[in-house]
Amino acid sequence: MQPHAYRVEMRKSSATPPPIPEGLRESSATPPPIPEGLQQVPPELLAKMLSWDGVVALRRTSKTMRRAVEDADVAVQARRGVFFPRGGLFDALDSLFAVCRVRRLGLQTCRLGDNEASGATELAAALRLNTTLVSLDVAWNFLGDAGGRVIAEALRGNTTLCSLNLGHNEIGAQTMRVLAELLRCNSTLTSLALSGNFLGEARVRELAEALRVDATLTSLDLSNNRLREEGGGHLAEALRVNTTLVSLKLDYNELEDEGGRAIAEAVRCNTTLSSLGLRVNLLGEQTVRALSAVMRDNTTLTSLTLDGNDLWNFNDTEAFRDALNNNTTLQTLSY
Repeated sequence: MQPHAYRVEMRKSSATPPPIPEGLRESSATPPPIPEGLQQVPPELLAKMLSWDGVVALRRTSKTMRRAVEDADVAVQARRGVFFPRGGLFDALDSLFAVCRVRRLGLQTCRLGDNEASGATELAAALRLNTTLVSLDVAWNFLGDAGGRVIAEALRGNTTLCSLNLGHNEIGAQTMRVLAELLRCNSTLTSLALSGNFLGEARVRELAEALRVDATLTSLDLSNNRLREEGGGHLAEALRVNTTLVSLKLDYNELEDEGGRAIAEAVRCNTTLSSLGLRVNLLGEQTVRALSAVMRDNTTLTSLTLDGNDLWNFNDTEAFRDALNNNTTLQTLSY
């Protein structure tokens, strides 16, 4: 692999970008030796300096430019569908972590679950060395339960990560157990996305119990997880006592009428939730009745999505419409 260094390529933006300092402009002079740590970074990774509307590309450039990158907060995104050979992901991240403050890392659709989840193991090893990351997105990697558990365990003791996306990874009981442990002692994680893992009722129970004591998480996405009535009941119990969750997505979970009613009744007395997603959940008349009470009594909910539930043909539909008309806080309703 040819040695590389960083170059900032300015993109068009609606905001006026800051002027490029004189020392950061391209130089025709022969560049100084490339830092050893950058020589192993593959072109499969793109990085963006968060303070600029620019992409940090792996090209030769001036020493001043490299110093600017090393002092910058950086977001790193893998190219879609890229596959890292064994050992390649750890080497790439280790090199980047050594020379940049990587704040955001996106590794979606990188097949980290292949080869007995070797990519997940390498990512976990790199995460244990990192002290700057605030956002990690590894959705659509089909990590499996073992791969998900390895990544979750690597976050034990982490004091910087605020956002984690493990969606569509076929995670199971082992991963959920570790995530529940993390939430019980969590002081930094504010956003957790677990959509599309088909967790089922039993696997979400530990997570729901952790939500009862968690005091940091504000956003949770559990869409498309086959939670059904029992899972909805577990989450409803957590919502009654949780005081930090602001956004909850439960779309496509087959909650049915009983599960929907339990969630709605919990939201009625919740004082922090502002956004609730209940798309395509086979909701029925009991849920409509409970949602009418939510619209009357709740003063924090501003967004509610009910698409795909056919709620407008029940006896209590008119009462629900009246409650909606009298509600003064709801800003967005989708049905």
